[in-house]
Amino acid sequence: GGVARLALDGERLFLLDGQPQGGRGALHAFDLASQTVVESFSFDLPPGQRPSRFVWNAPRAAFVVAVGGRELLFLDESGSELGRSPLPRDMALQDLALDPEAQRLLAVFIERPPAGQVAGTQGRVLGFDDADGSPAGELAFGRKLHAIARNPASGRFYLPNGDASVLWRVDAALDEVEPLRLGDSLEQVLPAGDGRTLYTSSRLGGNYLAAVDAQSGAVEPFEAGTWPLPLRRAPGRGELVALNAWDSALSVFDEADLSRPRTVGLGLAPGSTDRLPDLAVSDAHGLAFAAYPEFGGVAVADLDGALPPRFLPAPEVFPLGDQGGGPGELQVAVCDEADRVYVFWRNGRVIQVYSLPELTYLIVDDLPPEVAPRTGQAQGPQTHLIFPDAAAGRLWVGPVALDLDAQPTGEVLRGAQRVFALDAARGHHWATA
Repeated sequence: GGVARLALDGERLFLLDGQPQGGRGALHAFDLASQTVVESFSFDLPPGQRPSRFVWNAPRAAFVVAVGGRELLFLDESGSELGRSPLPRDMALQDLALDPEAQRLLAVFIERPPAGQVAGTQGRVLGFDDADGSPAGELAFGRKLHAIARNPASGRFYLPNGDASVLWRVDAALDEVEPLRLGDSLEQVLPAGDGRTLYTSSRLGGNYLAAVDAQSGAVEPFEAGTWPLPLRRAPGRGELVALNAWDSALSVFDEADLSRPRTVGLGLAPGSTDRLPDLAVSDAHGLAFAAYPEFGGVAVADLDGALPPRFLPAPEVFPLGDQGGGPGELQVAVCDEADRVYVFWRNGRVIQVYSLPELTYLIVDDLPPEVAPRTGQAQGPQTHLIFPDAAAGRLWVGPVALDLDAQPTGEVLRGAQRVFALDAARGHHWATA
């Protein structure tokens, strides 16, 4: 079989077999001194289920085994069953931890998302009596709560909250809860037009933006919505635009006063996956284009809120919901000089072209294999691959140069190079292998 979990008891190491045979699970005692298995015993499993996690309760000389995320089995040291306790069916078990002194077992769960949408789902910690599994308290946390560990010196439990940059500290009774901040994430740096200010975005743990003075080091935080990423500028309008990914809305800031944004809705349900969207802005036409892989298309919003949102669908075979390849899977770019909008499906190597401002569908084109692999992440350190260069009459998609109507030019960069940045004012582009 395969080892599913381990538990240490002095000079013994208990191993849970992850491959049950004939409807029976197995636990093995491994002696650390002799490095041999000194004892093995089996136990009955519910039909079609396999054990996933267990804890060793030394004071009671008993095991608690989680079976299929559906119930807890209480076993004595010989493997004889002492009792069973059902687990909630609307939540998925993530981890177990025991406080033998408080006689409490804590279990970490994630709520099962309805219809594949994780918006509103939470992580939960349920307490159980360690003898019979009777309920003994409950706490709700944020998303991405997957693990728990106990500090035997203090008797406190610790739970890392993935998308919050927080480590939670709780007691066995679930009465005392304290967050320990681990810092925020820097997701994007966007230069302003003054040659001095840098806009930054924090998504995990912070949900805020900041204007950083590159000369003095002064930092001015300012607020947008949930997961403010990405940021784009509309320099002709003097505006900064943040796509609040999980709000499905834009925050539009006057760069002269970052404290009073206006909110522009995209006409979409709230975002709920890690398939991060892309954003492009038409400065000339006052439009924003938010490419959402989760919803399979591009939401178009008037930055002044004067027109209702529109939606440009990706190809019918584009994967929706929580399926797909992560950031950069659906990309969008605007070329105001050519009055064009480009929508690029990276894994499918497909580009769609629309006119501005009418948004007339002009063409869909399959791209050569040099652009990107059909599956997996984009090669190289960057995920954004599409850059229009109006002055040169080129649309760069990774290493391939198309014209501004997305037709091949025959120009391809050598090796595995990809264009990752463009300075349209100077006519320069940068490429990396």
